Amino acid sequence: MRTLELLQQLLGVLSETVKAWERFTSVKGDAGYFSNIASCRDGFSAHQVFRAIRETFDALEDLRQKLLNLEKSCHNSAQAVSRSPMILENSPFNRFSFNFV
Repeated sequence: MRTLELLQQLLGVLSETVKAWERFTSVKGDAGYFSNIASCRDGFSAHQVFRAIRETFDALEDLRQKLLNLEKSCHNSAQAVSRSPMILENSPFNRFSFNFV
């Protein structure tokens, strides 16, 4: 259960981070304020830097999707494990007794 809690916590933080980027880059976002910056001090164009940042957030979104899939898988596994005693109790094999000598 601790793993599922950790996954949910990570998902919450990552989702908020990705949402902040989406707001920043939206039509009404603040990314437009940086459109007139020609270059950075190190010689990189602002366009290159912005692209690198976007690629990083794309990677974060991919990780978020993987965590969502992992959360679903953990949740399904936890449900299966919690149901397994009932499944074993109702199993037709419970009618048989085996005596091993």
